[in-house]
Amino acid sequence: MGIVELGKIDWNGVEFDDVVNDIYNECIHSERNENAIIWVRFENPQTDKYGNETMNYDDYELATIPLSEACKYKSGKFLN
Repeated sequence: MGIVELGKIDWNGVEFDDVVNDIYNECIHSERNENAIIWVRFENPQTDKYGNETMNYDDYELATIPLSEACKYKSGKFLN
């Protein structure tokens, strides 16, 4: 995520409709009946004082979706 201008966030071309549709497709093709927990991972590149680069990650839970309920929807648009 980068700041484009003050108060505006740039998500680097991520289309949330595509993300929701991918999640929906995974839900309806799952053979499980439990809950699906949706996480997001942010990559945070770090450089130490010696110039060595490492990658740190921050994971956040976004939503819990009951798979039995998600399968009732006709498309990801309604799951959103």
